[in-house]
Amino acid sequence: MADIRGGAGADLLVGTADADTITGNGGADTLRGLAGNDTLTGGTAADILDGGTGNDSLTGGDGGDSYYVDSLGDVIVETAAGTGTDIVGASANYRLNAGAAVEVLQYAAAPTTDAGAVALTAGVATGSTAGIVLIGNEFAQNVYGTAGVDTLDGGRNTNPALSDTLTGGAGNDTYVVRNVADTIVEIAGGGTDLVYVSAADLSAQGQALPTYTLTTGAAVEGLSASDQSSTSNLNLTGNDFAQQIIGNAGTNVLTGGANTSEAAGVRDTLTGLGGDDTYQVIATGVAGTETVINETAGNGNDTLTFQTGAATSYTLAADISIETIRLNNTGVVSVAGNNLAQTIFGNTAAANATAETLNGGGGADTLIGGFGNDTYVVDQIDDVVTETGLASDGTTATTDTLVFNGTGVGYKLAETSAIDVMAIGKANNVAGAGDIELATTTNAVLVGNNGAQTIYGNAGNNVLDGGTTLVGGANFDTLRGGAGNDTYRVYSQNDVVDERSYDNTLTVVAGSDGSLNGTDTVFTSATYSLALGAAGAGAAFVENLSAADQSATTAINLTGNLIGNLIVGNAGVNNIDGTQNTVVAANGARVGDTLQGMGGNDAYTINSANDVVIEATGGGTDTIVFGVGYTGTGTALNTYALATNAEVERITMSNGVSTVIGNAFAQRIDGIAAASSTLIGGGGADTLIGGTAVDTYNVSDSLATIQDASAGNLVLYSGATGGYALTAGVSANLGFTTATGTGAITTGTNGTVLVGNEFAQTLQGNSNDNILNGGGGAAGDTLTGYLGNDTYRVYTSNIDANGNIVVGQGDVVVEATGEGTDIVYTSANYGLSANVENLAAASQSDMTTLTLVGNDLNNGIAGSNGNNVLVGGLGNDTLTGLGGADKFHFASANVGNTAAGAVNADFIADFSSAQGDKISLDAGQFTGFGATIDGTEFQMGTVATGTTATILYDASTGRIFYDQDGAGAGAAVLFATVNPGTTLTAADFVLTPAGTLPTP
Repeated sequence: MADIRGGAGADLLVGTADADTITGNGGADTLRGLAGNDTLTGGTAADILDGGTGNDSLTGGDGGDSYYVDSLGDVIVETAAGTGTDIVGASANYRLNAGAAVEVLQYAAAPTTDAGAVALTAGVATGSTAGIVLIGNEFAQNVYGTAGVDTLDGGRNTNPALSDTLTGGAGNDTYVVRNVADTIVEIAGGGTDLVYVSAADLSAQGQALPTYTLTTGAAVEGLSASDQSSTSNLNLTGNDFAQQIIGNAGTNVLTGGANTSEAAGVRDTLTGLGGDDTYQVIATGVAGTETVINETAGNGNDTLTFQTGAATSYTLAADISIETIRLNNTGVVSVAGNNLAQTIFGNTAAANATAETLNGGGGADTLIGGFGNDTYVVDQIDDVVTETGLASDGTTATTDTLVFNGTGVGYKLAETSAIDVMAIGKANNVAGAGDIELATTTNAVLVGNNGAQTIYGNAGNNVLDGGTTLVGGANFDTLRGGAGNDTYRVYSQNDVVDERSYDNTLTVVAGSDGSLNGTDTVFTSATYSLALGAAGAGAAFVENLSAADQSATTAINLTGNLIGNLIVGNAGVNNIDGTQNTVVAANGARVGDTLQGMGGNDAYTINSANDVVIEATGGGTDTIVFGVGYTGTGTALNTYALATNAEVERITMSNGVSTVIGNAFAQRIDGIAAASSTLIGGGGADTLIGGTAVDTYNVSDSLATIQDASAGNLVLYSGATGGYALTAGVSANLGFTTATGTGAITTGTNGTVLVGNEFAQTLQGNSNDNILNGGGGAAGDTLTGYLGNDTYRVYTSNIDANGNIVVGQGDVVVEATGEGTDIVYTSANYGLSANVENLAAASQSDMTTLTLVGNDLNNGIAGSNGNNVLVGGLGNDTLTGLGGADKFHFASANVGNTAAGAVNADFIADFSSAQGDKISLDAGQFTGFGATIDGTEFQMGTVATGTTATILYDASTGRIFYDQDGAGAGAAVLFATVNPGTTLTAADFVLTPAGTLPTP
């Protein structure tokens, strides 16, 4: 151990390998301790102290001393009172000991020779580029690194007014800041450098909110909290270079710089690590160049604000969990959030009236405007817009717009938001026009509030709802759709729906009323009429109108427009009128409307044959009337047919409608009072009411009734089966027709029965097997069966006392040749007309006395249980008297007929002498007898034996012959047949004066 002392001059003092004590005394000395734990003490001049290896104590004294250290155990003793700039050069990682009031700490290679121990120059690093760790102390230092990877830490200064300057080199350096005013010196291109800031040290210096701003010109790449897990609050601000700025788990304000020293597009990255962080950025307005923010969900309630910059718009990147965005009068007037929920505040400075655009992006956002004419962009129903509608003076109104730009169901405006315009798509107000450019085709719903809004749709399928404005209130909404299938909701007749094509024209094709703007619907809670004006006038292009609540029982009236509408009412009483449409369809009628009631006693106004009414079963008692200018289809311009499924109870004809066709439900159809009408029931128990003119009725249900006091009417039955009995008191002819009500009455195989009434009718059948019933009454009916095996029911006689048919008397049956096998049932004396085969008493059990006369066909004639006169006439007839004392009359002796080939021989099916039956012979035809036929003139067998006229009866065959000359040359003629074995005597035959009928 040596004790080495210098003199007053500049000495070179070198120790040994042991622990030496070396004192320089006066002069600028160089002290080298070499090995061992040496104690080196300089003097008042600028000394060089190199302790060498070991843990040395180096005291420089006054003057600008240079210290060489190579061990963390080396201690510098330098008082603050000393003069000069003291420099510590470390050849290894070194922390400056407390109390060492040196000005510079830097890297310096350890001297290997006495000559190498030279005075150090601040900021000049020599030797290694391997990097070093240098840490200052409580005094202010300039700390210089190497060209390698350095860690430079100025230490925390006890005096807050002091600061360190940390200067790195070309390597990837790390800087530790512990003082608010610490300066970083780092040139561009000098590696990738990182600055750590200690919140604890800044707080210890008395900062209530630890804050550090990176030195301008320091080309470092990172700025971070030194303890990222700390919950201490810390604010960090970048500079003119781009940095990644990272906070800690506390509340941070992270502020990016202007990046003016970087190439275009180079940007900051701000990362919060928990706590309620605030990010301050300078907006670029260019996608891909905005400051990058890293903030994950669950890391506090974070806020984004803006610094003054050239850009006026900003869009938050996706998935960044920022809860609040604030505009703060820095030039940014348009901001868009991302897919997460944000609260976005406009500029609420009292003096600011800038028009701003707040776009929440995805998520359930809250948008709060400022004092200008703001635009809000929402994308889902959970977004909330707060707008007072007033400027900063509290009285001047602003004009604020809401744009829905989402893919969800739509948006409903809060009652407290004073929004003037709502739109779907991209807001682009045209000065002076108040229009919106609708750039998207999103299908969406917009619902206004109690304020007055103009609501615009887009090219998608929209629902536009004007909110709950009361009928007659001061605030009326304007709802404007676009080219899509839009839906509007209105609450007052004063709400205006504007659904016009872009060129204000209605474009149609043949047979269609389609427009350029899709198929649109208005839902209303009050009486509402679609616009009836010309093309371009508001709702002239809306296709559908409906009650908003179709189950409600409130009475409302709904009126369509000039194109085809679907109009749907509610469960209350509705007056529904599609109005007269201006477009003519291909079938010649105007384009029709579809009108639907949902319950209640509804009234429909029909304006075209193409109008369709939909009424469900049980949906009230409903009425149809016809509008002025009604048009039918094709040649049926005055005809209307009710839809098959519409249960409408009453139809009143008017305004040129002369034919109405009902359906299978029961309807009351009122014809035109003083003009001819055609009333077609269509099915069901219809009530058809005519006027004073001649009307035509078509019924298809036997329960239908007709009310008509005038004469000359026609009733046609079109039921698939069954028949129809004419209502009492109605004067009309009856016939069959096809189910459409327009076919010829002589064709078809629908219903079979027609029944007249007390008036004279013409009843006409069809090709089916008909039953035609004249219905009785004093006047005679005309019954025509046509094809088929028809049955007639007559009530008035058509013959005189001698059995001759009197033209114009009684009921008349008309049958043509070959039209089936027909029968007439009668309640009066009656003679068969041509081509009818059979005749019978209407009631065979009745005791009524009847005279029944056949024709020249082979007739079947049956009487009743009364005393009947049956006349077969020509042909081989079958006569059945039934009960009573009947007379079977023969008016022709059939001269020329032979027994084997008789063509006019009648068969008496039930002759009974016991009942008093008689065979009556016309004395003018059966001659040669006396006043009566006695026993000599009646003979059993087939050959006469007498010389006078003889009736021959062959009991074995039942044949009855007339032989005028008895056994003479003339042949016996067959004129009648009875059942074989029937007992006959001369007393069973009577003679009737020529040309007359016997009395019953």
